[in-house]
Amino acid sequence: MMRVILDEDHASFRQAIAFILDREAGIEVVAQAGTLEEARRLLTEQDVDVAVVDFNLPDGSGPKFVEHLRHLNPRGVALILTASIDPETHVLALKAGATEVLHKSEAVTGIVEALGRLTSPARQVKRPMVSEGRHG
Repeated sequence: MMRVILDEDHASFRQAIAFILDREAGIEVVAQAGTLEEARRLLTEQDVDVAVVDFNLPDGSGPKFVEHLRHLNPRGVALILTASIDPETHVLALKAGATEVLHKSEAVTGIVEALGRLTSPARQVKRPMVSEGRHG
């Protein structure tokens, strides 16, 4: 079972993602947070395999959380969500250790597909993948 933490400051969006992920076979959302501080605290209380994190949080950035996650668990998988189409946003997330960056317009189906790719035992990632944002 893949254990996921969600860190997204918009509660309704976070709850919608959790609702869908919890219905996917092999995925369990074990923690939800709306701030960087709350997510860091939850990481000390829960074992997680994957973090799905908003790039912009009220008290810091998603990449800072990814750095913290990777310090605690170097093999941890992190997926950054962003509403930005700025390539620099993607570069910053990847430099922090994010495994993949998704535009929020892809959120629900994109997250499920990305989690499948990122946690597949057969995956051979030579470099992090960046998903192009949709203009809208």
